[in-house]
Amino acid sequence: MSKQYVKQWRVESNSTKGKFYKVSLTDQGEYECSCPAWIFRRKQCSHIAHAKANPDVAEIIQEMKPVIIPAKVRQVMKDDNRLLTPLIPLERPNGHFTATICYDLIKHGISWSELRERYYWLKSNSKQDIIDYIKAKGRCIETEESLNSGIWGYFKTEITFEGVI
Repeated sequence: MSKQYVKQWRVESNSTKGKFYKVSLTDQGEYECSCPAWIFRRKQCSHIAHAKANPDVAEIIQEMKPVIIPAKVRQVMKDDNRLLTPLIPLERPNGHFTATICYDLIKHGISWSELRERYYWLKSNSKQDIIDYIKAKGRCIETEESLNSGIWGYFKTEITFEGVI
């Protein structure tokens, strides 16, 4: 799996005014810098320290699109620039559960074309179809008991209208 960047900053050099380095935060929560000190020693430099200490003050070059990470969660959860998404059981796929995941990811700005490809939706299904379905039926999320059961194949869901806009 290739490394993805969540956020990048432009930080001025301490020794050379007008020279800037790029500090990047990876989807694994690690910082990198384009300065020689970091490139050759792989240790935190002053530019990384500056970006960590001033994440909202440092000049943001690019706020990257959220990274979708499959995880052991009941529903889509935002963690910095990562979107933790529930695991879908292979032996009993649930269309309502998958539609809920897509609905939640749409609310976080993920494109319908990416979701259709990731979750194998038919071309006849539209983004609006998913939104209308969830508005009518509610969100289908995994129960806490199911998530923590530790029993292979045990999958229970519940319906909630919390989070439906």
